[in-house]
Amino acid sequence: MTISIAHLGPAGTYAETAAVAFTDKLSQLGHKSLLCPYPSIYQTLWAVSEGQVNLAVVPVENSIEGSVTITLDTCDSLVFKPV
Repeated sequence: MTISIAHLGPAGTYAETAAVAFTDKLSQLGHKSLLCPYPSIYQTLWAVSEGQVNLAVVPVENSIEGSVTITLDTCDSLVFKPV
């Protein structure tokens, strides 16, 4: 089974860097994975809630503004289906 991982795009974001590191770890453990970039945090999390991908990597905090409220608000408003 291939694990699909949504992440906040475009290329070069910290979310992408974290997602790539996670796929490397999964590969070491013998799992296949597929990175799926999305243009916004909402769309990234929505893809998980709709079952289009298995999981998502999105920012929760950053060093300039602190909490990333769009991530927290979106997690609160979407209904996530059990995997």
